[in-house]
Amino acid sequence: MFNDFLFGSDCQLVFDLFNLDGILGDRFAANGAIQPYFDVDRRRYRFRLYNPGPSRWYEFALFDGSNFVPFWQISTDGNLLPEAVQVNSVRLATAERVDIIVDFGKTKASRLYLVNRLEQVNGRGPTGKVLNPGFPIIQLNIGSAAPDYS
Repeated sequence: MFNDFLFGSDCQLVFDLFNLDGILGDRFAANGAIQPYFDVDRRRYRFRLYNPGPSRWYEFALFDGSNFVPFWQISTDGNLLPEAVQVNSVRLATAERVDIIVDFGKTKASRLYLVNRLEQVNGRGPTGKVLNPGFPIIQLNIGSAAPDYS
């Protein structure tokens, strides 16, 4: 679950109820943690990416520090796709979700970053500009090979 939070000078969360354009945070979080990391083995993982809102849009991609790493999208907000589709990124508006499969055994990198590549300067929606490489949200530390029972 992905959010962005806005903190005031007193390090408390700020939410302006009178901002009718929507509010954007200055810190990205995954499952409520700011700058999280996740240790993975060199095998396939299924992830559900969910954007509960209220204003931020995301274009998620995996970045190894030099290149974007492809992955498989297996669902949209509606349901499972008829077959998996290899993609380099997935876009999520507010209240949308997707499921993806990442094969960490196929990369030579020891670390990947899940990044948001979509520029958004206000709560009205994205500007349309795709950032390179984007803002890192989760650091994925890749360990040793492991059995893959999928």
